[in-house]
Amino acid sequence: MKIRQKLTIQFVLLVSTIALAAFIGIYYIYESYVTNRFFSRLRSKAITTAELLSENSEIDASLLRKINESNRDLLFKENILIFNNFNQEIYRSKDSLEFTLTSEMLVRNGVDKEFKENDFDIIVINYSSSKRNLLIIAAAVDFFGNDTLSNLRQVMLLLYLLLVFAVGITGWFFAGRALQPISDVISQVNDIYPQDFNKRLKVTNEDDEIGILTITFNQLLNRNEEAFKQQRFFISNVSHELKNPLSKIISQIEVVLLKDREMVDYKKTLNSVLEDIQNLSKLSHTLLELSRLTEENHSFLFSSLRLDELLWETKDLLKKNTPEYIVSVSFENVIDAETEFSILGNPYLLRIALFNLLENGCKFSANLTTKVKIRLQQNNIVIDFSNISQGISEIDSSMIFQPFFRSNNTATIKGYGIGLSLVEKIAKLHGGSIKLTSNKAENTTFSLSFPLQNKI
Repeated sequence: MKIRQKLTIQFVLLVSTIALAAFIGIYYIYESYVTNRFFSRLRSKAITTAELLSENSEIDASLLRKINESNRDLLFKENILIFNNFNQEIYRSKDSLEFTLTSEMLVRNGVDKEFKENDFDIIVINYSSSKRNLLIIAAAVDFFGNDTLSNLRQVMLLLYLLLVFAVGITGWFFAGRALQPISDVISQVNDIYPQDFNKRLKVTNEDDEIGILTITFNQLLNRNEEAFKQQRFFISNVSHELKNPLSKIISQIEVVLLKDREMVDYKKTLNSVLEDIQNLSKLSHTLLELSRLTEENHSFLFSSLRLDELLWETKDLLKKNTPEYIVSVSFENVIDAETEFSILGNPYLLRIALFNLLENGCKFSANLTTKVKIRLQQNNIVIDFSNISQGISEIDSSMIFQPFFRSNNTATIKGYGIGLSLVEKIAKLHGGSIKLTSNKAENTTFSLSFPLQNKI
């Protein structure tokens, strides 16, 4: 069921329920008024009859009956009975008795009673005068009152059905108007295609729920557009990075196969091809790590570890792979290394981050040297990786952590531009951050920060 139909049904049910309650209330109030008015008339006629009979000795029952028959203000099927102290009937306005006279009606307890029996309204009155005490039982049918109530019920039923119909039409119209902004949003969304991600929905009113929904959807489009841009950028760069070594491998093999060569030439070519394949393997491995970190649901196990010990292990690994690289480590404001260097993390991922920063620091340094400083800053442990280089411009600094980005200064140095992107994702995964500080005149510093374990 669509929202418009639901809103219309709910609106009809709400209004019809309120109207039904109002009609029922009005009917019962009017019914009570009609009943009370009729009992008041019946009481007045009964007491008047008793007064004439008891206060005037000249008027007997037969004369009073004649007077009553000549009265034009008779009620429909009216009959008045009067009993003396011994419950002997001394007066009856009509000979025929169309209602049932019960013994309970003749009980004298000093309390007047009003009740209905079939169509009759019956009243029992304890009448006292200076001469005698009488019991009056008067009954009549409120023909005109019942007819008025019947007509009122029919009119109210007709009005209620008309009201429900009118409310249904009105509710359908206003529900359509209320949902029109949503229909407009749906229409605009259907006009957005992948090649038109720069389009945005029109916001008519920023303060209502539809406006807030539209703004939220526009923000989602912004994120999707950025994701698609990064995807295209990623695919373009991966294709470029794969194309160069593959083309080089193919060209070398084709040249070797042109004619027979010496064994030395074959070995030289195979070594070159092997180097290219190793580079491809390293690239694919790095891309796999980047893909794992980009997933929303991470399955990495975290444990308590010493970040300084991991740094020393990574430094030894770097020296083993590239002996010419130089790494110096220093400490600042450290009191208890056992507790102050403990963090919760994944050693495999942290080793990748530290290795990339150490390798980049030496590789892009003028003297193949990286200075590492470990320090405490509030509730974080910070590792600064500094080197002497040409520096990084402000424009390049804003793009430095994007996958495959490489500045013009590093175009001649072997690399893929993935390492720093990988480091940033690893830092965020551990609740940390990485920050770049670059000065063209002096050096470049990457500051890697993690929260201490006992401060989390």
